[in-house]
Amino acid sequence: MQVKKIFSFLFVILLSLNLSITSFAAALPEEGYTINFPYEYPVSPDDPEWYNFTNNDDMVAACQIPDTILCKMTTEALLESVLNYPMQIDIFMHGSLNKGLLAVSEYFNGLAELLNRRDLQNVLETKLSTEQLDEHNSTDYESYKREKIMSALYTFNLDVSNPSPNSTPDYVFTPRGSVVPVKKDCTWHDILEIDDPNFRDEVIAELEAEFPRATRISDASPKYNCHSYAWYSQSTSNPYWMENPYKYIEDGSYIRTGSVRVGDCVLYGAIDAPEHSAYVVSSAILVRSKWDWKGVYEHAPNYGPYKKSTSFWTLA
Repeated sequence: MQVKKIFSFLFVILLSLNLSITSFAAALPEEGYTINFPYEYPVSPDDPEWYNFTNNDDMVAACQIPDTILCKMTTEALLESVLNYPMQIDIFMHGSLNKGLLAVSEYFNGLAELLNRRDLQNVLETKLSTEQLDEHNSTDYESYKREKIMSALYTFNLDVSNPSPNSTPDYVFTPRGSVVPVKKDCTWHDILEIDDPNFRDEVIAELEAEFPRATRISDASPKYNCHSYAWYSQSTSNPYWMENPYKYIEDGSYIRTGSVRVGDCVLYGAIDAPEHSAYVVSSAILVRSKWDWKGVYEHAPNYGPYKKSTSFWTLA
């Protein structure tokens, strides 16, 4: 009997200790996240010194969050840091916001970390309901853009396909006669990442503030994209939106070159699934490329919203 009393007494003590430890652990920030305020970036496109950046690498490096801070930030603070990212407009440059998030996460450590947080969905649900943002009724550009990004983060793991309700399936030919699928006569209804015409000019203004050394050559248009512009036609009346120019390389119409000349094409990223294309206009080297729907810009190859490595291709 005495032994049973001793065991019962020890059990009560151990149970009390376990509950105390559990309560203490629950009171601690999840996984040791102790920084609950957003990161303050040292520079942004609003600062005069931003113009001193001449390439993407320096811009990207200046806007990284130090690892010693990143690993301690709460998900709420990290979300705000992503929403304040100086190069945030890059997310809107890839045909859909989900694709934009994926592209930017490859070079911005804050977004890459945010997408891996287990509690992101819960944080977003609270944020969206608390702020009660409505992209369709907002008259404020920053609020509209903020809601678009949070909605895209919330649906990030869903289907990222970009339907084209108004365009017509069509095809063009490479110089060697291979068929390349395209969409013809896209309209503004096909532009899903910014579906409010009231904010198009503000998007372009923000983009040009981020890349002040780029020169706009032609105005915004939903009809053609970068691949169609570089590989098919540089005319502003080009009616085709091309998802992938790989056929131009696969059939030998273009071959890779190390001696760049005017008229060559530039691929950004994987050859069979490039992120972006450009067209060489100067042996300096300057290129022109269509920045999504925002217009054609002249710029250095490593200067602009597309950050993947480049390869140059010349007509065989």
